[in-house]
Amino acid sequence: MSVELIGAVLRKPFGMADKLIMVALANNANDEGYCWPNQETIAQSASISVRNLRPHLHKLIDEGWVRVLKA
Repeated sequence: MSVELIGAVLRKPFGMADKLIMVALANNANDEGYCWPNQETIAQSASISVRNLRPHLHKLIDEGWVRVLKA
């Protein structure tokens, strides 16, 4: 968990679902900001369904808040 990232997310003007998703990601992140939780874990942490998570996650990716790195 990265407390610094969680604090940074809480200070950003995200909508409720986006903020919960970002907090869930930050909660799973290491000190460098990398995380690799599956969609079920993110959705459960954000108290939303996986189906509802996906459009929010794609929006956060499109807006540059989240990056997906492929191995």
